[in-house]
Amino acid sequence: MSGKASRLAAAVGARIRSVRLSRGITQRAAARAAGISNVWLCEVERGRGEISLGTLERIAAALGVRPVELLRGAK
Repeated sequence: MSGKASRLAAAVGARIRSVRLSRGITQRAAARAAGISNVWLCEVERGRGEISLGTLERIAAALGVRPVELLRGAK
């Protein structure tokens, strides 16, 4: 991952974690609802994984937000 992509992944991952925690959703429950493993969600939240738009949509749905909400503030 390039420097810019790495920073973007970290920002999106932090936003996912923030939204998830603010809604009181466990990592395991969010991952299950999104159809991904909780290990993968952990990696995403730490900015260590690049996710597809489809996965971003599924995570957003699991958290009850629109995908754009997870991109807000990411630069």
